[in-house]
Amino acid sequence: MFKLIKYLFLLVIIFLAYKFYSKQDLTNLADLTKNIPRLFLNYQTPKTFEIVTIDKNFNLSTSTAVLQAKAVAEAWNKSVGKEVLKYDAGGEIKIRFIFDKRQRDTIKNKIIAENIRVKEAELKNDGKIISDLKANYNNKNIAFEIENKKYQTNLDSYNYKVRAINNSGGATVQQAQVLEQEKASLDQQKNNLQVLINELNSLKSEINQNVSTHNSEVNSVNTIVNSYNSNTGGEFEKGLYSSYGTIDIYEYEDFNSLKRVLAHELGHALGLDHLKQKNSIMHYIDDGVGFTITKADSEALKKVCGIK
Repeated sequence: MFKLIKYLFLLVIIFLAYKFYSKQDLTNLADLTKNIPRLFLNYQTPKTFEIVTIDKNFNLSTSTAVLQAKAVAEAWNKSVGKEVLKYDAGGEIKIRFIFDKRQRDTIKNKIIAENIRVKEAELKNDGKIISDLKANYNNKNIAFEIENKKYQTNLDSYNYKVRAINNSGGATVQQAQVLEQEKASLDQQKNNLQVLINELNSLKSEINQNVSTHNSEVNSVNTIVNSYNSNTGGEFEKGLYSSYGTIDIYEYEDFNSLKRVLAHELGHALGLDHLKQKNSIMHYIDDGVGFTITKADSEALKKVCGIK
C-alpha cells in the first residue's frame, strides 16, 4: 500500500511538472526531469541560508557579513517580487569564508591598485610641471627673440656709424665718446642676451630631464598596470556553490564586490546558470564595479521560478 502511494505521489509530481514546463518549450524528457527539482524544491518556500564561518584573515565581522548577505537576498527577492531567499540561523545553505591565495592576491592587487592611483596622480602633477616649464621656456624664448632683434638693430646702426665716420676721415672727440657709449650699451645688451641664452639652455635641460624621468615613470606604471590587469578578471573563481548545500567565498575587493560574489553563488543555489550578458550578476566573469541585479538576472530567475 505504501509503495502504491509513493508511486502515485511521484506520478502527480511528474504530471504537475509537465503541465508547468510544457509552456517553456521543452523538447524532451531530459529537460523536464532536469528542471523538476527547481520547481518543487526551491520556490514554494524561500531558500534559507546562513553564514557559518569567516576566516579571521578576511578582517570581516560576522555582523557586517550578515548585513551584506541580507542586502543580497533582498535584492534578489525584489527583482522577482517574491521571497526566494531568506537569511536564517540554521539555514539550509551554509556560507563559509575561506581565506587562501586568492584573497591574498586580491589584497596584494588592492595595494598595487592604490600604488597605481598614487603614481598616476604623481604623473599628472609631473605633467603639469613639465607643461609649466615649457610655458616658461616659450616666454623666455620670446623675450630673447625681442631683445636679440633690438640688439641686432642697434649693432647694425653702430656699425653703420663707424663705417661712415671712418670714410669721412675719422671721428672727432665728441663722436668717439658717443660711439664708446653706444659700444658699452651694446656690450650690456649682449651680456643680457647671454644671460637669457643660459636660462633657456638651463630650462631646456630641465625640461628634457623631467620628460625623460616622466617617460620612465609612465613605462614603469604601464608595466604595473599590465601586471595588475593580468591578475584580475578571468572566469568566476571568487566563490563556489556546491549542490551539497554550501557556498564558499574565496575573495572580494570591497562590499560591492562581496555582494556580487554572494549574489552570484546564491543565484546558483536558486538554480541559475551563467548568463551571457557581461554586466549581469550571473555572468561567468565578475567584471562589475557596483552591485545591481540586472534585468537579465531578474528574467532568468523569474523563468526558473515560474513567475510571470
